[in-house]
Amino acid sequence: MPSSTIQFTYDKNLLVSKLSDKFDLTTFTCGRNDIDEFLKDDALNYQNEKLANTYLIHSKENVIVGYFSILNDSLNATFPLLKKVTSVLPPPTSIYK
Repeated sequence: MPSSTIQFTYDKNLLVSKLSDKFDLTTFTCGRNDIDEFLKDDALNYQNEKLANTYLIHSKENVIVGYFSILNDSLNATFPLLKKVTSVLPPPTSIYK
């Protein structure tokens, strides 16, 4: 399993890890080219530029089953699913230390 600074267990079969260059993204497809291309071509650059953080949902064998990106902007957790997702994310940190 690729080493990642942020990783937690979503359930007993799936893990959520912050995107890193250690993951093989070539086999992932969700059926929408624009979404697939963002993950494969742009997500790591966005993360390096501190524009967005991307988290991969994957099996213990590193089969990627999904991902989500959080833009570094306001995030209003008013919907139940959003509250559930944000409740398991690490606390925000400042880039200005």
